[in-house]
Amino acid sequence: MRVAAPLAMIVFLLVAAEPAYGQEDRDHTHNPTRATANARVLLRMLAPLQESFMARHGRYATTPAELRIPIMDAIWLQLTANGSRGYSAVAVSATEECVLYRGTVQPPRDFATQPDRVTCRPLP
Repeated sequence: MRVAAPLAMIVFLLVAAEPAYGQEDRDHTHNPTRATANARVLLRMLAPLQESFMARHGRYATTPAELRIPIMDAIWLQLTANGSRGYSAVAVSATEECVLYRGTVQPPRDFATQPDRVTCRPLP
């Protein structure tokens, strides 16, 4: 199954980002840097998952569940797809909002100026 490798990589990166058992900082909300890094990693790993989904289904996924992306407690993720024409994704952590888009879709935020590139901005 082609999705297994990218999905395994996401799970590995998310698990590897967690501190060792017994360390005080177990909650991502208390460490915004780690939460932000995970938002960026999540969007970077999204592209190959979307391409694999597109190859199998002839369209891009519209939900994280379709891609079998694990839900992260400190990251809000939204996907918007326009069939086979493209998709956009927004990931928000405690400190930053990151976006990614591909194809002929509208960029999800005005600060996203290049397709296929994760772009972030600090939250006010």
